[in-house]
Amino acid sequence: MARAKVRILGIVADHTGTEPGVAYDTLGINGARAARLLGWNAEAFAAAVAERKPDLIILAYGTNESGDSDWTATAYRQTLAAILRRLRSAAPQASFLVYGPPDRADSALPPARLPALVEAERRASPGSWRRLWSSYDAMGGRDSMNAWVGRSLQAGPIIYASDDAGYFRIATILFYRDLMRAYASFSGKPSGAPVE
Repeated sequence: MARAKVRILGIVADHTGTEPGVAYDTLGINGARAARLLGWNAEAFAAAVAERKPDLIILAYGTNESGDSDWTATAYRQTLAAILRRLRSAAPQASFLVYGPPDRADSALPPARLPALVEAERRASPGSWRRLWSSYDAMGGRDSMNAWVGRSLQAGPIIYASDDAGYFRIATILFYRDLMRAYASFSGKPSGAPVE
């Protein structure tokens, strides 16, 4: 028997019963930028996405890009549009949500650039099968991170929300609420009790 190196690209463990439910996959890479997806092996990536048969794909990029010195709105919009097309080809049944970045207050460049970055994401996401949810706008827009600092909703270098109060507010209250409202509107079913 010959020996060879084996590369494991991921592991999936699913319940094989017949009960309805949600399968949640994450492909997070700390410090990543959206353009990284275009550098991956396109055939292998498309096969992996197609195999999972997702109903919803959420892309969350922009925080790191907002601090890049060579960033342009046009190039970023084109990159996101190319990623969305590639994913759409692999998963034509899926809906897509671009999750826009939050406000930042760690240096002057990102806060000045974030409105244009969110607009680039919005322009890359038109159509019935893809949408944008802006955490920047949900937080309150420009300088909202500074307001969150005063309310103990921020942590670290004024880029990220605090693990407890801040992320809970963004994810569970703001994002989840809006996602469930959109689902209720789409499905005609009640969105459930609000999370507070």
